[in-house]
Amino acid sequence: MQSRLEKAKLRDVAKRDAFVQQLVRHSGAGRIYGQDAILHPRVKDPEALLSLPEFIREGLPPNSERLKDPETLLTLPEFVKELPPVRQDEITLPPIPTTKSKKSRSRSLSAPPLSWLRPLSSSKSNSSQGSSSGISSVQLQPKFGDQSTSFDVVYVAENHENLQHVLVFFTVTGAYPGVDLEAEVLPPFPEHPSEGGDHLLIKSGPYCSLPLMLPARTTPGKKEIQVQSGHYEIRLSTLPSSSSSDTAESPTPLLDASHLSSMNPTSFICASCSLPLIQSTKIDHYRDLPSEHWEELVEAWMCHTDQSLHEQVVKTGKTGFWPAPGQALVGGSYILFDNSAMSTNNLYHAKEASREDNWHLARCLCGAVFGRYQEKPSEEGDVRTAYRVLKYAVRPVSSTAECLKIPLSAFIVEDMTEFVQAHASYRFIISDEEEERPRILMWLFKPRIRLAYTTPTSRAIPKSASVVAAKVLYKLISPSDANVDLKSLLNKYPGFPQAEYLSYPMSICRRLAGFLKQSNTAYPERLRMMTGLEVGWLQRA
Repeated sequence: MQSRLEKAKLRDVAKRDAFVQQLVRHSGAGRIYGQDAILHPRVKDPEALLSLPEFIREGLPPNSERLKDPETLLTLPEFVKELPPVRQDEITLPPIPTTKSKKSRSRSLSAPPLSWLRPLSSSKSNSSQGSSSGISSVQLQPKFGDQSTSFDVVYVAENHENLQHVLVFFTVTGAYPGVDLEAEVLPPFPEHPSEGGDHLLIKSGPYCSLPLMLPARTTPGKKEIQVQSGHYEIRLSTLPSSSSSDTAESPTPLLDASHLSSMNPTSFICASCSLPLIQSTKIDHYRDLPSEHWEELVEAWMCHTDQSLHEQVVKTGKTGFWPAPGQALVGGSYILFDNSAMSTNNLYHAKEASREDNWHLARCLCGAVFGRYQEKPSEEGDVRTAYRVLKYAVRPVSSTAECLKIPLSAFIVEDMTEFVQAHASYRFIISDEEEERPRILMWLFKPRIRLAYTTPTSRAIPKSASVVAAKVLYKLISPSDANVDLKSLLNKYPGFPQAEYLSYPMSICRRLAGFLKQSNTAYPERLRMMTGLEVGWLQRA
């Protein structure tokens, strides 16, 4: 019986092997060996163009010059793959325990920290007492990353050309405790030896400010800082400049006739909404007007009673200057256009005259005041309209010249400079045109000065810049001063009873007040007032 079972088992094994062999033969009979995949090494064409992702992922070749010389300039993919170096002086390693402490049961990692249960003061004190037993629990962190306030410098640097020095007034927040401040003027770069000496660094222990712009080139190196009450001062000697100061003291007028003729603008657009207001393609030529005070000069020249004026001078003195069709007359702060050049569909004309000289307000459709207009009978018998367009309210657009970016304050300073040249008057009362009430008292303290600054905030003017400006002393007339008699208010400040009057729209008065208030914040607290007036500046072109 046992032998018969073994024989049956051998027959089953033989049948199973034969069945498997048959399956192998059947599976191999229908196989095309050409379908088998053969892996070949991928060879890139060195001349093939790469897409941006491929270009970024491209690795460094084994024979790269970067591997040989660490000073070699990197390509874009090499720069992307390059890891930033870790500075050893900016990291601190966790303390290494000297004795092995006894293991204790710790709280669950999913449980909230206990600091939210404690008061703020206790959590801060306890956090400084805790220590770690390994690098895994305390990550590498910046050495001064726990500083509550950042190191910041607010400053004003004024270039006094006659004295040949730059005065820097600055205040510092977030200084390193127990360390004196240091100042250093950066030297020029070796590639540009003629440049440099126009940036200042303020250091406080491990902290360092960004390079602060200076209004003139000074001698590089360490500088002495004078500690004042509430602020710091630095006096820097300037280097001689090749540019002449005579041309800087007498700049060319803004948007005069020669400038506009060279620009050949195609139109003048509204500065507020960019709607075209003047089609200057209809203007054939631009002509400069004389000073607004030309009649006073004529009276000064006519010192004899038997002298007679030219007929054209007499006629102009009675009727004024009026533009002809195809002509634009350019004044100091305005341009006179004839009605034929105006885009009347984008204008809004006020019916009532707000002044005694019959000039009516002219507005853009957006509501911005761009000037005034007046009607006058012409010699032909018809009625013509002349528009007195304010330069700061429009922008010339030209296809051949770059669009100018002249700040509003530059036009205000030019208006004041015209009175300085005519009457030697440096004090002004600025009023609004709508209510004709005084808004700002201004003393043109220094008509032209180059300065650099950084303000605490950036609203009306850039936060940091180096500009040519006019230093002014001013007072904003608040609503509480509106009920005070103007004469008694002017008597508080020397020279203002003989001040000149300037009028602008209320929106311009508000913007002008914003310029002055933000510039005042750049000065230290003790230097923000002088003779009862606040100190500020207005940027020039």
